[in-house]
Amino acid sequence: MYFTGGAGPMFDLADNTQAQRITREIYENGGLISADCHGPVALINVKLSNGKRLITGRKLTAKANSEEGRWARNNYPFLLEDKIDALGGIYSSAAKGEEHVVVDGQLITGQNPISAIPMTHALIAQLKLKNKTMN
Repeated sequence: MYFTGGAGPMFDLADNTQAQRITREIYENGGLISADCHGPVALINVKLSNGKRLITGRKLTAKANSEEGRWARNNYPFLLEDKIDALGGIYSSAAKGEEHVVVDGQLITGQNPISAIPMTHALIAQLKLKNKTMN
């Protein structure tokens, strides 16, 4: 599963129960979950079958507060860095505009648009590794 960034996910994916269900099913069946920039908003409310939030205690990244402009601060329901911290995720970031990718098991996240390509490379590497262990 891959969730792309942009402003849309901030309004459409945080509370999307269908996306949450699909993400939970893929994750619990050993699949990889990836997201870049604002895409990790789709992960914040995913609850696993055991009731635990997917991101709790997990290392991940998303658009950093330092990268958000006035429009985002005035219009988004929250900033991702703050929300991930508040919900028990282990957030990290690089300097503003720098690439940053976090791989925590089946969860692969990128901080910003510049991180999309390296995050994709990390996803491909994890898929190859998964494929080797299945054969």
